[in-house]
Amino acid sequence: MDGGLLDLHPDDQMELLIQADSGTAQDAPLLSALVTDDNFQMHPFYARILDHLDRPPAAEAELQAQWHRDVLRLHVLWSERH
Repeated sequence: MDGGLLDLHPDDQMELLIQADSGTAQDAPLLSALVTDDNFQMHPFYARILDHLDRPPAAEAELQAQWHRDVLRLHVLWSERH
């Protein structure tokens, strides 16, 4: 996105990421999982996006694992299409 997302106010960033995943099936990985922090780790908004979409992890300790699963599933889906 060439830094465009980072130029937005945090509330607008959140809304954009939620909108990107609002039509995602309940059992599908979230596209917003591919948006990372500056160190290519889970974005701080990921947990809030999950919560907003009624997909919170079973436990806080599961959050990192859930993010990793979403990222891996998206990579697999993308590689199967190309």
